[in-house]
Amino acid sequence: MSLVSIDNAFFSFGDKVILGGVSFNINPGDKIGLVGDNGTGKSTLLKILMGGLELDKGTVARGKALRKIGYIEQDIPKDLEDRTLREVLADAIPAEERNYNAWKADVALENIGAPADHWDKKISELSGGWRRLALIARTNLDDPDLIIFDEPTNYLDLEKILHLENWFRTNLNCPYLMVSHDRQFLDNVTNRTLTLRAGDIIDHKLPYSKSREIILKQDILDAEKRQEQANEIKRLERTAKQMLVWDKFTSRHKPILTRVERIKDNLTDAYKGKTRDINLRQEQIRPNVVLRIHNCDIKTPDGKHLFRIDDLYVSKGDKIVILGKNGSGKTQCLKALVAAFGAKDGNSTKFNPQVNLGYFDQNMDSLDAGMTISDHLQMTTDLSNQGVATALIKAGFPYKELDKKIGALSFGERARYFFLLLHHLNKNFFILDEPTNHLDIDGQEKLEDELLDNDGTCIFVSHDRHFVQSVATRIMMIARGKLVEIDSPEVFYKTLENYIALLDK
Repeated sequence: MSLVSIDNAFFSFGDKVILGGVSFNINPGDKIGLVGDNGTGKSTLLKILMGGLELDKGTVARGKALRKIGYIEQDIPKDLEDRTLREVLADAIPAEERNYNAWKADVALENIGAPADHWDKKISELSGGWRRLALIARTNLDDPDLIIFDEPTNYLDLEKILHLENWFRTNLNCPYLMVSHDRQFLDNVTNRTLTLRAGDIIDHKLPYSKSREIILKQDILDAEKRQEQANEIKRLERTAKQMLVWDKFTSRHKPILTRVERIKDNLTDAYKGKTRDINLRQEQIRPNVVLRIHNCDIKTPDGKHLFRIDDLYVSKGDKIVILGKNGSGKTQCLKALVAAFGAKDGNSTKFNPQVNLGYFDQNMDSLDAGMTISDHLQMTTDLSNQGVATALIKAGFPYKELDKKIGALSFGERARYFFLLLHHLNKNFFILDEPTNHLDIDGQEKLEDELLDNDGTCIFVSHDRHFVQSVATRIMMIARGKLVEIDSPEVFYKTLENYIALLDK
């Protein structure tokens, strides 16, 4: 028997249709990934499931076996911020068993890998990653029959993501539905995928990548069939027109026109997503070696030594990922390279004079939040008024929102704008710090394609395993105080998994 049944659900915001007659069930044993481009209605659907929004038409029915739904939102509730990590979890144990089952909070803290010195810290003092894990563990302690997750891997580094994956496999027994843009995570912890697009849901009892493959194949078949139908319409209309020219006093052309109308009425729906390009136009660098690093010490802002780069030569077209445990110095390394480029006179780090560096910082602090996207793009590039509007619309910003301030953009929109800006600044070497953090799956795929489809050079840090596997041509790992090159990211992932297993003992 289903836990939740959605039947013929319609929901709109103004004249925008979010759900156009959607039906699906959530059943015992389901581990569901809900995916879709930004703006397709994933968060809206979660609110409908939780009872926060009412449908325009249709029903949401809860089964008798569903007593309680746990909901893990993206931000920590304000009333929890002054409580310690242990208190936040202990208070989630049902009141009637709290006295004799308080130990469950400590076990939950161990299961999510929380260090002992974090247990008695206030939630407000912890990183976004630990807050996220605390919410997840807290919800599970309340013994729900179904859990709904909104971006469970947000704010998590790779170490915490691996901890969370292990927690899903070993500690989570109830069904769940999650919204996530982390493709590898979805593949590892889900057994069913709901793809929301164009007001409808495509339902496959498969993890994300296998579902995506089926959808893409069907999209290609639908597009080919629609093109064949369009060609047949043109041929028949041409034949009918010739018949009418040859003999104006007969009606032999009418059956042909009737057939044309029948084909038009039954045209195959071929999905075409919104145009939301990510482009990184890259000027060519003639010499092969574009960066040389020799005997370079990477340090914290207060001067503490993190690791050393003995020798690293970066060639044109290299796409280098830097992997390392949390706190090992990955972001500091990127910042040191950006600073060295600005200094232009470093002995340990020398850029080719033809390098025009583009830097994507994960917080996007270099953008002026008080400026509109139109004004900012025009001020920082050589685009005309019309050129600015065309570029923004092509990147997925509606005409009516071209005067929106950068600070009012969602983080996903801000990331797309940042890449658009880098594109029009003609950069040819990119340093990217967690570039996929705020991009939906469509944006991640477009960025991958853009980096792979040209000779551009980049050094990047990412916890997104799918992105690393797709883009990186060279793998660097911070190990034992040095930056060393390894054959595959799996070497690092295995090292990290072994480290986590040691912590769990």
